[in-house]
Amino acid sequence: NAFDWVVITSPEAGSVFLEAWR
Repeated sequence: NAFDWVVITSPEAGSVFLEAWR
């Protein structure tokens, strides 16, 4: 998924991205 690599690259960035994406 698009957010999978984000979480892998940076867990914190992935969390923020998921919250903003919701």
